[in-house]
Amino acid sequence: MFNIFRFCVAVRRLNYPSDPMAAEGERGSGRKSSSHRTWIQPAHVITFLPPVVIINLLPCHLNFRLKSELASMVVAPGKESFVLVNLEEEMIFEFFLDNFPGRGEISLPAGTCGGRFNNFVCRLEVRDYGHRPLDLIGRVEASYGGAVRISIFARHWLVNKTGLPLIFRQEGTAVDAAGQEEENELARLAAPLMFSFADETMSESMSSTHLTMRVGSGLHAEDTPQWCRSFPLQPGSRVRKLFVHPKDSGRVSRIYIIGVDVRVGKGRYRETLIITFSPRFQVHNQTSYKMQMSQRCFATTFTDLEAQASHLQAYPASCLAFHWPRLDRDQLLCLRLMDINGDKLSSLWSGGIVIDKVDSFHLAVRAGYTGDFSMQRCPIFVRVEVSLVGATFVTILTDAANFPPPFRIDNFSQVSLACHQSGVTDENLKTVIKAHQSVPYAWDEPSLPPHITCIAPGGSNASYNLNVIGEGSPLTYENFIFIQMTMESGLVFDVEGTRVYLAPKEAGKRSQLWRMTSGGMLQHEGSSPPQDPKFSSHNHEIWPGKSLVLDIAGPAVQPHTYVPLMLRKPEERRQLTQKWRFTEDGRLMCAHRGLYVQAKDGFCGLKKGT
Repeated sequence: MFNIFRFCVAVRRLNYPSDPMAAEGERGSGRKSSSHRTWIQPAHVITFLPPVVIINLLPCHLNFRLKSELASMVVAPGKESFVLVNLEEEMIFEFFLDNFPGRGEISLPAGTCGGRFNNFVCRLEVRDYGHRPLDLIGRVEASYGGAVRISIFARHWLVNKTGLPLIFRQEGTAVDAAGQEEENELARLAAPLMFSFADETMSESMSSTHLTMRVGSGLHAEDTPQWCRSFPLQPGSRVRKLFVHPKDSGRVSRIYIIGVDVRVGKGRYRETLIITFSPRFQVHNQTSYKMQMSQRCFATTFTDLEAQASHLQAYPASCLAFHWPRLDRDQLLCLRLMDINGDKLSSLWSGGIVIDKVDSFHLAVRAGYTGDFSMQRCPIFVRVEVSLVGATFVTILTDAANFPPPFRIDNFSQVSLACHQSGVTDENLKTVIKAHQSVPYAWDEPSLPPHITCIAPGGSNASYNLNVIGEGSPLTYENFIFIQMTMESGLVFDVEGTRVYLAPKEAGKRSQLWRMTSGGMLQHEGSSPPQDPKFSSHNHEIWPGKSLVLDIAGPAVQPHTYVPLMLRKPEERRQLTQKWRFTEDGRLMCAHRGLYVQAKDGFCGLKKGT
C-alpha cells in the first residue's frame, strides 16, 4: 500500500535583463558584428504549496475536520494548519470550538484546483452549550498553484481588562451573548469573548448594532446589577456607568465607571473590531514605597471599618484598577506612604489629586509630625503624571528625588516663617523656614489655587500667587521690644498700673514688653488686649479706648524739670509727648523738642523701682 502526498505547484518566471550575444559565424574572428542576438536568462521560481491551508484568526483554539473523516485537527490562535487533500473532489470542512459544540461547515466544490475557483465569504454558525448562536466568518481564497486558503475570524472581540466580571448582550434582546456561562457571573473572562449579533435582521440596521453590559451577579450577590446604557460598536472611545442597586433602601448604590475603546484590528486582523473594556482609572505605583490609596472622603479616619474596606494597597512596580467607592462625594484621590525607610513609619494622608484630567505635577506627602515645628520631618515629594490612554486615565506615581522641586522658598529675614497653601487649615501641613534657610516646596493640595500664605511671628500673614512673577505685598510681623536704660544695669521699663519704673529684665513678662507702631507710639503690650493675628499692626495701630501708650506725667512739659513717665490713652492733642524715636546714639526722645528719657541722678539713679 502506497501513501499518496498531494501538493500544488506554482511556477513563476523572473524576467532578468536580456544579454546581447554575437552571431555564431563571427565568434572568435575579432571583428565586431553588426547583428546581435538577445539571450534571456533562464530564471524561474518553483513553489510547492499544500492544497488547503486553514488560518485561525480567532483568540482561541480552532477545531476542524473533513466531514468524511473522523479525526479532527486543532489550530492554535494566529497559526496555520496544512491539509493534504485532493482538490479534484468535493470536500466539506466542519469547524467547532471547545465551548461551542455546534459545528459550522464550509464546502469546496470539486475541481477547485487549476484556477477554476472564485473567492467567497461565508457565515459559520456555531452554538454553545446553551444553544446560543455565534457567527464566525470564513474567507476562502485561491492561492498560487491552485491552492486554497481558508481564514476563520470573528467580527467582534470583547476584551475585558476591568478586573470585574462583565456580562454582555445585544440591545433589544433577552438573551446574553453566546459563550458566557455561570462562572462568568463570578469572575472575569481572561480570554477575549467573541461576539456576534443574535438578531441578524436587527444588526443590518446601524442603529441596532448596539451592545449593553452589566456587572456579574456574583460580584455583589446581595444586590441587583443593572444593564448600562447601550453603545454602538463603532471605532471610538466612550464611558459607561454600571450601577448595582441594593435590595434595601438603606444603602447607597455601587457605581463602576468603565471605559470602552473600539478599534479596528491590525494586519490580518483588520476585519475584526476589538472592543476593549478597561477601568476608567488606573494607578501605576512606580515609586520605591508601599502605598495606600483612598478616596478623600475615606482618608480622614483610621478606625472606620467602612473606610478601611475601601483602601487599596499598591506595592512598588504594581498597577491597580481604581473605582470610586462613592460618586456622590469629592472625586479626589489621596495617598499614604507605608514603611518609610523600612522603619514601619507611615505618612499622613496626602491632599486630594484630580485623576480625570491630563496633568503633571509634584505632590507633597508629609512623612510625619512630632508636634514641634522645629522637629518636623521634611515632606516626601511624589511625581504624578496623569495621561489619557484610550478611554482610561492612567496615573503614574514616581519618586521625585531626581526631579527638581517646583518651588524653593528662601528665607532671608532674621526670623522664622511658617508657610502653608492658602485654604489649607491642617496644622500638620505647615512648613517652617528658619532664618537664612532654604527649603524645597510642593503643593499639599494640587486641586486648590496656587496661592501660598506666609505667617510671621505674632500671627500676621500675607498670601501670594506663585504663578505671578514679581514682588508681592510686604509682610509685617509683630516685634516686641524691651526698653533698657543701659547694658550694664540690666534694668528695663516695667509698668505697675499706669506708673512706669525700672525693674530687672524678665523673659516673657508682658508688663515689660512694648510695641513700636508705625506712627511712632510706644504701645504697652501688658496693658493691651490680645490681638487677632489677622488684625495686623500696619492696618490698625491702636485698639481704640483699650491700648495705653508711653507718655509723661502731668499736663505739659516744665522747663528744667524732671517729669516721670506713665501710661495714657492715645490722644491727638498729646502727640508731642506720645510719639517717640530712638536716636543714633541709642537715646529715647519724644517729639517734643529737647525732651529725652534719662535717670534723675544719672548713673546713681539707675536703681530698681525708680
